[in-house]
Amino acid sequence: TIKMSIDDVTKVCPTVGETSPVTRINGFPWRLRFTRSEDGLFGEVALICDKSTESDLWMSKTFFNTQITCGGATVHNQSLEHSFNSWNSDELFLDYFEFDASKKVVVEVRMTTVGDGDWFTRKQPMEWFLPTDVALVIGWEKIHVNKQALAAQSDYFNALFFGGFKEMTQSEIEIEDVDEQDFTLALKMLMIDEYVTDASAESILKIADQFGYKILLNKTNEFLLNSSSLSDHTKLRLSDHYKLHYLQEFLLPLYKSIEKVQELKRTEEFAAISNEMKPKIFDGI
Repeated sequence: TIKMSIDDVTKVCPTVGETSPVTRINGFPWRLRFTRSEDGLFGEVALICDKSTESDLWMSKTFFNTQITCGGATVHNQSLEHSFNSWNSDELFLDYFEFDASKKVVVEVRMTTVGDGDWFTRKQPMEWFLPTDVALVIGWEKIHVNKQALAAQSDYFNALFFGGFKEMTQSEIEIEDVDEQDFTLALKMLMIDEYVTDASAESILKIADQFGYKILLNKTNEFLLNSSSLSDHTKLRLSDHYKLHYLQEFLLPLYKSIEKVQELKRTEEFAAISNEMKPKIFDGI
C-alpha cells in the first residue's frame, strides 16, 4: 500500500506539485504525485513507477485500487489494471477531482504486482575510470581497456580474464571474428553511454550477443521498443534472432491481420525468421 496525506493543499505548488517518498513493492519503487489547479479547486493524482532510475529494461503488470478522500469523505474510488514499463511513460494519471482546499486530502493505493526480479534487469556498475591493464588486438587496431570494468559487463570477457585461461596473464589479447568498428562502437556505448541508432542497432545486437553484453542487449531492446523507426518486420526478425522477449511481446499482437502477415511474407525478413517464431505469428491471425 502507498499512502500520501496533504494536510494543507494551499501550500502545494501548482506547477511542481508534491511527490511522496518511495514505497518499494515487489522490487519496484513507487511514488504518488499530487498537483492542484491554480485556483485551488481541483486536484490531480498520478502513480509513478520509478524503476528507470535502477534498470534499463523493465516491466510491471499491476493491479491496484485507488481511494482519495477529502476531509474524510471519499471523492474517488476505482480499481485498475495497468502495465508499467521502460518503453512508455512511468507515470499514470489516476484522477482529476474537485476538493475543498480547507480540508485534508489523503490518497491511498493498494496494489498487487505480477512478477519479481525476472521482470527487470539491474543496471551494472560502470568502473571505466580504472587504469587500463590489457590491450585487445582487433586486426591492426589495439584497444586498451581495464579487465575488471569489461568483465563486469561481459560474460565472455569475465570468463576470458578470470576463468583460468592463458589470457589472464597476457598484456595483449587478439580478438578474432569481429568487426573493429562495431566492437569500438559497443565499447563507446558502455563507457560514454552513446545512443543506439537505427543504423547501429543490428551491429550492436550482434556484438552484444557474441560477447555476452547483456546491458547492451537491454539498451538496444529499449531503443527498438521506444525510439526506432525501423519497420515492424525488421524489429520482429531482430527480436527472434537475438531473443528479445520484451520486443516480441510488443510486436506479435500487431500481426493479427492476414494483411499484415502477408506483407511480412513478401519481405526478405520472413526468410530469416526461425521456425520456432513462425507459429507464434500465424497463431495470432
